[in-house]
Amino acid sequence: MRKETWLAVLRRVSVVLLAAGFALFCASCSFRMQPIEELMRPPLPFGDNEKLHEAFESSIGKDVVLKAPVSGEYHSSYILQSLRGDGAEQALVFYSLKADKTAVRFCLFEKQELGWEFLADFSGSGSEVYAVQFLDLLGNGQKELVISWTILESKTNKVMTVYSYQEEKKEQPLRAVLSETITAMQPMDLDADGALELFTLRQDVAALRPRAYARVFKMGQNGTVTQLAETRLDANISGYGLIQTEQLPGKTLRVFADAYKGEAQMLTELLYWDKKSLQLKTPLLDSKTLTNVKSVRNVLLPSMDIDKDGQIEIPRTVLCQGGKTITNTSAATAPYYLTMWVNFNNKGEQTRASYTALMQKEGYYILLDNAALREEVAVVCDEVNREMRLRQYNKLTFEYGEDLLVMKSVALSEAADQRYETYTRVFETETAVTMIQLTQFGLSKGLDAKFIQENIKQYEGAFQG
Repeated sequence: MRKETWLAVLRRVSVVLLAAGFALFCASCSFRMQPIEELMRPPLPFGDNEKLHEAFESSIGKDVVLKAPVSGEYHSSYILQSLRGDGAEQALVFYSLKADKTAVRFCLFEKQELGWEFLADFSGSGSEVYAVQFLDLLGNGQKELVISWTILESKTNKVMTVYSYQEEKKEQPLRAVLSETITAMQPMDLDADGALELFTLRQDVAALRPRAYARVFKMGQNGTVTQLAETRLDANISGYGLIQTEQLPGKTLRVFADAYKGEAQMLTELLYWDKKSLQLKTPLLDSKTLTNVKSVRNVLLPSMDIDKDGQIEIPRTVLCQGGKTITNTSAATAPYYLTMWVNFNNKGEQTRASYTALMQKEGYYILLDNAALREEVAVVCDEVNREMRLRQYNKLTFEYGEDLLVMKSVALSEAADQRYETYTRVFETETAVTMIQLTQFGLSKGLDAKFIQENIKQYEGAFQG
């Protein structure tokens, strides 16, 4: 009985101590719900940025929310750069006042021996900072500041502002020389004069009829930025994707701008600068209907240099007769489309095409440029089991025959399983192995080790939906 009594006492004491400890813990904590913008704010500065932050707070105050670019090279609220090109370091600090969270502002500082000197404060043109770039638009070593701002009233467009450094004006050292509504922007030397231009794309969805434009802006020697060129584009799109450039030896720079047409289609705009007419040309666009049907495909696949020959190919889709795609465990099938990779010249004419059976989610393709082979087989793409089969198919009787080859991707940990003893490894990544099984029927049709080496390849940029 005495032992049980002491155990009971110990239990009561433990409960009291725990309750007291919890009470003390609660007394030391406020449990105040923080606003979401405070929880998501950029991390507190340290090192040299800490000194910059101290200079910022002494100049602007503490009643602010720090902001940071959400895209591009820079992702900090504190960005250091030599704007004049003389080695002297300047700093930008992006923020919003807590009293007005709909507008972003930024401060400019310059580094001195004893710390950071406040130079000026600027009002931005949006509710968030989308991207920050420093670009030499004159080729003189001095960098212009290019900021893209996210605007509340638009899910598609942004405002691009170009600031030029004016050393002679100490009170306002940055001057806005361009403010333009854009959807996407890529700096490039389009006219081959040694200086960068700003190539922009814009969707105008507010108009009675949606419109899309490509515009090029250029900085003159007097420091002003003007529109160099403009052309209409296919407006039947939902958004833009990659912007890529291609320059072959002795040839004009060409621009490939991918665009989405809803959730299942894409197109690519091809543009180049014509030196004779001083105009931006769009060879794939029908000038009468303002549509680009030559590059439309039923797959979310960007243009790319698929065969690594230095030229960008535009993918097109062609129905594979007898082909089918299995996308879920119910074994329901959808048609399979071969991907045709096309080169176009500056007249919009197709100059070359390669046919591939593409396994998008695994990042490989089988080249099917042999027309006889292409006519004899159907592609069975099983995304559930990570398999692709080339299967004999009679287009007259609609009957399937034997498999010529089977491609199989498995997790790296499963690759040694005895189920795959008859397979040969082709590709390996950090997480998966892709293997191939050759059949006697396939070997009789010439699908041997040489075929594998020459016609089965990995590619980058697999799925970009």
